[in-house]
Amino acid sequence: MGGHAGAHGNASCGGSLSGDPVKSRLKGWAGAVACASAALCTLAACSPGVESVAQNQRTAAPAQAAAPTPSGTAQPATSRPLRVVVIGDSLSTGYGTSPAQAWPGLLGEDLQSGQPPIQVITAAANGAGYLAAGDGGETFMSEIEGSVDESADIVILFGSDNDFGADPADLRTAISDTLVASKILAPHAARIVVGPLAAFDPDEDDLQVIRDQEQGAALDAGVMFVDPILEQWVSSPDSPLLGPDGEHPSIEGQQFLYDKLKSIVVWAAPAQQPLPST
Repeated sequence: MGGHAGAHGNASCGGSLSGDPVKSRLKGWAGAVACASAALCTLAACSPGVESVAQNQRTAAPAQAAAPTPSGTAQPATSRPLRVVVIGDSLSTGYGTSPAQAWPGLLGEDLQSGQPPIQVITAAANGAGYLAAGDGGETFMSEIEGSVDESADIVILFGSDNDFGADPADLRTAISDTLVASKILAPHAARIVVGPLAAFDPDEDDLQVIRDQEQGAALDAGVMFVDPILEQWVSSPDSPLLGPDGEHPSIEGQQFLYDKLKSIVVWAAPAQQPLPST
């Protein structure tokens, strides 16, 4: 999907947010990320709490690949909109349609006047992945660094088939490190990992490897994992949800993604009193 955006086109949609102060701050935490990653591995092996999350997700009904257990507790904010940050690739930038027609744009337009209002920040970049560098050299880690801070209430990481062909162990490490960084930068945010969409060509097995590494890292971190492959969000190569390239979402496909992700965001959003009028 987004993944082969680098090969399919150079369109730059959605864009990524600059965040030099945050990047500088995170560079100083490189050791902390490594140590926290190791701690997560130890915790996953020893902690009954994390193990119970993993067991619940593995035994969930097929329609819900993983039990809805987002990491962190999004904190109610009575004086500002809830902030949802979208980390991703061309599935989330509007590649093949437009940023306004992409699911994050639709979500932001729909929920900005809700109670509570929800602000959607799209940090996604065409061609990006956990390891793969997309437009502007962006990866999911750099997107996190440039857009996530303590004000984030929900962080969604969606994709990516751009990591096609990556060494599974390297990919698992990159995913885990990215999740640790998101936790450091937004300790109270709910984190949701959404795997890649299905493919219907020789890439399919590689996508399942990507999916498996994402699911494993999400379980280790105790965050919610959503599996579009298992749930068959896209069921065939001629699905109307895909655009002319057979890979990126059509307008109808973006609407479908909006419906799916909206239900997840609304579920993950904390209960909140209506904002005071000004």
